[in-house]
Amino acid sequence: MRILPVFALVFVIAVPTHSLAYIAVDASRLTLCEVMLEFPDVWLLKLDKWSSEKGAYLFTVEEVLAGRKPESKVVRLHLHADGKTPERLASLKKGDICIAFFGSPDNRALMLTPDNWFLTRPDQEWFRFVQFRDDFRQLFAGSPDELARTIRILRQCGAATVPVHPSGTGAKERLFVRYDAMFPHRRWPVLPMNATRRDPQEWERLADSQSVVERQQALIALASRPGSESRLIKGLTDTHAEVRLAAVVGLATQASWSRAAIGQLVAALKDGDRFVCAFAAWGLGRANAKDHVDDLLDALGDRNYDHDFRPHRAAEAAEAILKLSPNSPAADRAVEFFLSDRMLRDQRIDSEGTRTAAARTLGRSGIAAKKALPELVKRLKDPLPETRIAAAEAVCLIGGDITQREKAEAVLRAEIDQPELMRRILAIRAAGAARATTTVVALRKLLDGDEAILQREAKQVLLQLMR
Repeated sequence: MRILPVFALVFVIAVPTHSLAYIAVDASRLTLCEVMLEFPDVWLLKLDKWSSEKGAYLFTVEEVLAGRKPESKVVRLHLHADGKTPERLASLKKGDICIAFFGSPDNRALMLTPDNWFLTRPDQEWFRFVQFRDDFRQLFAGSPDELARTIRILRQCGAATVPVHPSGTGAKERLFVRYDAMFPHRRWPVLPMNATRRDPQEWERLADSQSVVERQQALIALASRPGSESRLIKGLTDTHAEVRLAAVVGLATQASWSRAAIGQLVAALKDGDRFVCAFAAWGLGRANAKDHVDDLLDALGDRNYDHDFRPHRAAEAAEAILKLSPNSPAADRAVEFFLSDRMLRDQRIDSEGTRTAAARTLGRSGIAAKKALPELVKRLKDPLPETRIAAAEAVCLIGGDITQREKAEAVLRAEIDQPELMRRILAIRAAGAARATTTVVALRKLLDGDEAILQREAKQVLLQLMR
């Protein structure tokens, strides 16, 4: 087999600093959707030729799962560390699948082969192995085929349940989380689809298990049953973040809340885990905890770099404030937060998702976010299509004037007519939420197209608009 020559020298680089990107932090603080924001080009690769002695592996691009098409059908990996192929990668064989994430600001690539996540850096026409990133099993612990299916779902603006392997669990133990493309900064704990049916007494026993997986699954199962509040409150003191997350989500989704439960949600605003904090704020909004707006205001502040480089934890608190205390000084502070240079005005090269998330949240907040309208109108010309769509929806939901609404609906019509699937779905849904009647002609055109998912989305929104 003929392999193109590669340089023998392998350079080792350090893990990027926080100023570079999501991937710099431990993956327990990330969602798969956030990784896709940092690496927007995702390709399914198949191993075609290789030389383990030289560390040279040639993959062909079998499918573009997201983002741009490659300039070449061949992706060249040099998988040497200390002069040899790592033992964990030596078993790669012809036909093996790899999911490759490209397009980050510094041109790195993130790879998943069977059982291994690793990071590469570019070197001329090659991508060179840098280091394994086993921590990424904390946000996805399935196979490359499973990851490909998940990405297809997310690119259609859907939600997917995936296995994860958090630290502190056994080698073969798996938890499950749900990622939702419409809420890319959230990570929902869920039971596996084939979870064993158990009676409440059995779940109560497992809630005190030594196993993190059993404790977490027990709290998820018990949360939907009456009288579970005390068990969920106890779960908020668990030593493992995944168990506390199950507890806080369970507590937040109760039908009613005691004073003790609300107090525990307030305490969870200061939890060391980003997702526990965020869902605590979300829960206080659901619980109509108007007496705790000051606690939510405290949660707007920076906690530490890992928590707040992209301040989506604080964004949940700000959204709760706008719900609980509209037309107040607290609401003004919340709007100012969303208009800051770390949210709607974020121009950092690695600000993945902050502007879009801010626009969507302001839209959900309705009239309480009216002071944000001028900036949202500016965002109708944002370079990111997702932000333009979110801003257009927000302008309509908040109640912009006739001119502002006309500009917003023009954005939605344009995005419905462009070719990229996810943008079109986002624009269609935004048109429905915003009751953008001027999009009807564009939506009806989709009914005659050959994309079944677009036909379905357009039909649903047309029914909304005709009510």
